[in-house]
Amino acid sequence: MSLWPSKQQWQKWSLPSKLTAIGTLLGVISLALYGLDKAFQLKDLIFNDTSRDSLRQPRFVETEKRSRGFLQLNRNTIDILREYSAIAPGRQFGGNFHSANPGPERIVNAFGYSQASVENVDEQTDRRVRTLFEKELMPIREQYLAGKIKGPEVGVGPGIWTTVLTHPLTQREVDGIMQGTIRMYFVSWLAWTNLQGYKDSTYDCRWLQAHTLPAPYRKENLVWHFCLEA
Repeated sequence: MSLWPSKQQWQKWSLPSKLTAIGTLLGVISLALYGLDKAFQLKDLIFNDTSRDSLRQPRFVETEKRSRGFLQLNRNTIDILREYSAIAPGRQFGGNFHSANPGPERIVNAFGYSQASVENVDEQTDRRVRTLFEKELMPIREQYLAGKIKGPEVGVGPGIWTTVLTHPLTQREVDGIMQGTIRMYFVSWLAWTNLQGYKDSTYDCRWLQAHTLPAPYRKENLVWHFCLEA
């Protein structure tokens, strides 16, 4: 038995009957479309639940992290030492890099590793600097995570610090820095353990806008640019 009338039956129907049939058909189509929509929503709920959690997770981690002690480098916590404040052939450039624990809790086993490099500028410079740093850092990080490297306890406020210097600059490097075709990079890795016993770390990569500033350099006139994410 056919649910849809034949051509002959359709022609015999009155106008009200035809309109009723059309309305019924539209209702069936609407119900079918509604069912498909609900089916796709259920699919998304089942198969995309993990991805949605992963999108929400960084915000949760960030909030959780900020409720405990941690280390970071600020723009204004880098002091260029007077004896290393000139960009000149045969001279090293750099200074003291100070970390801070904004709180609200103290941390333990604080540790930092920093490195300076002088690099030619191209589209891949930031990525290249980070890759080289990661290679140098790998055995040090493994030793730290294995408990072979220990660090001090740090209260809320000033944290650990270290002196970071470039190698003695060549004339070519000095000319390139002044022209903006060569950059001085300073990269740091900071690690710590919070009071709940969780190990955490942060990465800081920046380069100095040297070619637009007068020498000797001071903390108040430094212009830093943070590296692009790899």
